[in-house]
Amino acid sequence: MAMLLRVGLSPEQSVELRRRLGERDLSANERMWLECVRLSARGYTVPEMASIVEKHEVTVRKALHRFTDGGFAALADVPRPGRPPRWRRQEF
Repeated sequence: MAMLLRVGLSPEQSVELRRRLGERDLSANERMWLECVRLSARGYTVPEMASIVEKHEVTVRKALHRFTDGGFAALADVPRPGRPPRWRRQEF
């Protein structure tokens, strides 16, 4: 039987979550991961959260596991190796 994945927040963590969600310089991924934590703390299920943030359920579970394993620091976007891709206009 599958276990429900829930995140419980202490009052201090709730304040920190609101502070982080209010920051302007968050990446899109970091904002989505914080939203998943917020929704889980409010009692939403993984399928409901996936529908709200418009991501796959696996992505939502990954965000929740990252938070439970490492806290807010684990949700930060890390630099990706290599050169960024260059966009090219397709000629048809």
